[in-house]
Amino acid sequence: MKYNFMVSIIKDDDWYVASCLENHVASQGKTRDEALANLHEALELYYENFVFVSQKGSHAKYVKKLAGLPTRTAIVPMHDEISKGTLRKILLQAGLTIEEFMSK
Repeated sequence: MKYNFMVSIIKDDDWYVASCLENHVASQGKTRDEALANLHEALELYYENFVFVSQKGSHAKYVKKLAGLPTRTAIVPMHDEISKGTLRKILLQAGLTIEEFMSK
């Protein structure tokens, strides 16, 4: 499955920094292309183990199944902006703390 994300790229001294605006995942590289490739890899790692299941209207359902652990389900609104409370509920469903989310 292919996703489209809004990305910001800035040049910081000798490095290019690519940041995904939807989820705050970021990476860097010596060139613009290298920064984008590194960001692509970081996003794959960020979303690994969560599998898209379905979408109803503007809400997507993702499930994470790991052996020996309870299945996690996260319903994610596909809106440009979401409220802080909604984000907290999504993180709770995904089994992530705010600190874990911000460190990704």
